[in-house]
Amino acid sequence: MFVALRLDQNQELDLPLLGEVKARNRKLPDFKRVTGYLLWNRDFPRTASLKIKRTVLAEEIGKTTDRSAIVEL
Repeated sequence: MFVALRLDQNQELDLPLLGEVKARNRKLPDFKRVTGYLLWNRDFPRTASLKIKRTVLAEEIGKTTDRSAIVEL
């Protein structure tokens, strides 16, 4: 399982931010831990109540992104 990261404008994935992601990931139970991340540069598809449409996002990622774009944690 991997996570799609959407950074703020002009924000970079630096060592402190990556360290925070790794630290929070270690606190999760084994079955919820992510193995990698994907940097996503577009807005997430959202519902009217601003929840992320996970199935739509997964379809977009599958159509537009190669598996090699996922970086291991």
